[in-house]
Amino acid sequence: MTPWGEMLRTAVRLGVGPEGFWRLSLREWRMLTERPYGGVPMGRTDFERMAEAWPDGGPVAEPSPPGRCATTLPRREWERS
Repeated sequence: MTPWGEMLRTAVRLGVGPEGFWRLSLREWRMLTERPYGGVPMGRTDFERMAEAWPDGGPVAEPSPPGRCATTLPRREWERS
């Protein structure tokens, strides 16, 4: 038997109202409820190990001006445009 009550409560916890729940396809439901890659979240130790192995080193984007998308240009260049 399908656990509709449990599924509906899960949907509400995920922010999907009853109307939206009943419009979901099975594929959409699975995407909402399955863990990515079937694993557990990465722990701090694993994260720190990964950060050491592959440190960030690329350009850092500055905050975007209102109405513009993120950019890696220095602030003075996008302020002129």
